[in-house]
This record gives sequence, C-alpha cells and structure tokens, in this order.
Amino acid sequence: MPSAKIARIDIDANEIATAPRKIDIGIVGDCKMVLNQILTGMKGKVDPDRFNDWRKRLADGVAEKLTCARRQQADRGRRYPSPALVRGDQQLHRARRHPGG
Repeated sequence: MPSAKIARIDIDANEIATAPRKIDIGIVGDCKMVLNQILTGMKGKVDPDRFNDWRKRLADGVAEKLTCARRQQADRGRRYPSPALVRGDQQLHRARRHPGG
C-alpha cells in the first residue's frame, strides 16, 4: 500500500470531521482559494518533472475511460438507431427499427 497522505479541503468543517475516510490533512476553506495559496507557496520549490510518470498514468486512465464511454455510446447507437425517413407509395413514413424486431 502506498504511503500517500490524504488531504481534504472543504468549506464546511463538519464535512471534514465526519468524513468516512481517514484524513491526514484537513483544511477548512474555499477550495479554489486554498489551492491557489498552496500553488503560490510551492512555486519554485517543487520540480514538476518529478511527477511526469504520475501525470502520464492519470492521462492514460482518462483516455481509457473516454475510450470505454465512446464504445458504450457506439453500442447504444447500434441497438437504437436514429429514426430514418423511408419513401414508399409517394408518402414519407417515419420508420424506426426496434431491437429484436
């Protein structure tokens, strides 16, 4: 198990105090403001290249989720195609194929 520390930023101290997970660092405040303060304080003190592998791992995970979501969307499209216009007997009829039909 990694030795990561869990930090939580929340505007509501009760949310931090009653969190179901163990929190090592609880910070009460507006998330955007706190993160900006942290980033300002870290400027020049952290080597961004140190985290290249971690950023790649995160990006790969996001890409995998997007691929899966697109595959599921494509599968839904095959099962439920959009309505098509069909011409017959000089009339236009709206037709829809139904699964198994």
